[in-house]
Amino acid sequence: MPALPTSPRLMNRQNTALLIVDVQEAFREAVIDFDRMVWNIDRLAQAATLFEIPIAATQQYSKGLGTTVDQLAKYSDPELEKLTFSCRELDTLFEEWKRSGISMVVVTGIELHVCIQQTVMDLLSYGFDIYLPIDAVSGRLKLDAKIAIDRMRDAGTIVTTCESAMFEWCESAIDPCFKQISALARQTYPLT
Repeated sequence: MPALPTSPRLMNRQNTALLIVDVQEAFREAVIDFDRMVWNIDRLAQAATLFEIPIAATQQYSKGLGTTVDQLAKYSDPELEKLTFSCRELDTLFEEWKRSGISMVVVTGIELHVCIQQTVMDLLSYGFDIYLPIDAVSGRLKLDAKIAIDRMRDAGTIVTTCESAMFEWCESAIDPCFKQISALARQTYPLT
């Protein structure tokens, strides 16, 4: 008997990209749980790399806000600098992803109620399905973050976690990358 078909609401490595929004040094002291968020984004980016999922990291006005944090700098590209809060001005990136069959974007970074929310709304309008790993986004203010998450969810964003996304990409314990994904999932955030 054939297996049931996979839900189109589940991400897979063929149609998903990872977007890291504005994780820059200037925000380190202002954003809630900044270091934990960076750690989670890094684990997610490592998983995406294993599955050859496209990754892009943007920077908001780097002249004033600095560059992407060292831990994520390898995913950054000077061409992905922006001045608008939304990433929509980087339209060539999103057009390229569409042409290559990307229909789902995992959005990570800061700030939830500004750059993340505006980017998510624009990408939803552009036809992407959006996944928001709640442990890989943050902001300065809890209330603003909560309202932004609610608003994005109401607009159709799927709220998830890093670990859930990693295993969704992996799909099966027989996948050749399963042991590496399991090792990433078992890591614990250093409390130092």
